[in-house]
Amino acid sequence: MTPVSEPQIRPRDRRKQSRRSAIVREARQAFLRDGYAAMSMSGLIATIGGSKATLWSYFPSKAALFAAVLEDAAGAYARDMGEFLRLSDDPRGGLFDLCKSLIGTIVSPEPLELTRLVLAESGRFPEVGKTFYAHAVQPLEVSLTAYLARHMTDGGLRDGDPRRAARILLDLCNGLQTRCLWAGEALDEGQIEREASEITNIFLRAYRA
Repeated sequence: MTPVSEPQIRPRDRRKQSRRSAIVREARQAFLRDGYAAMSMSGLIATIGGSKATLWSYFPSKAALFAAVLEDAAGAYARDMGEFLRLSDDPRGGLFDLCKSLIGTIVSPEPLELTRLVLAESGRFPEVGKTFYAHAVQPLEVSLTAYLARHMTDGGLRDGDPRRAARILLDLCNGLQTRCLWAGEALDEGQIEREASEITNIFLRAYRA
């Protein structure tokens, strides 16, 4: 059989993708530094160069730009974890690896700063919280729900509401981020592994078949 060649990206499209990525990178630093309300699109243009028309052609609003920042920061991780869960047939191993990876991500410096930003701004700008949930939380919740439903169906886990179970597991992991945010704790690799193991054990005691 003749191999199917991948579609070639035209130079113009490649330049547009590169430009968009550069805007998102600079915008992430600007949002973290200045906050959502104070972040100025005009100030961003002064940093990255170009015209207002060019920036608005990529992102028609500050909310759209913030959504792109969140998607860039969390979307790839959520997709990778979703693919990992689809390939994992061992509930304990799969859940432990998920918890370890998730905890390691959410307690690292930049995700903590991004979470502080969302918490600080979502009261005045509800779209900030909704955007964060849509790009940083919901995709992983959907993948985990499907994973748990599969193991509930094949008997690896007891029957129940897989979406509720997914939220319980994610809430257990997110509790560690809360400790880091407000108590100033810092978890090393050994602590992350122990916490992931304990959370997995707690979850399986509730949902083991």
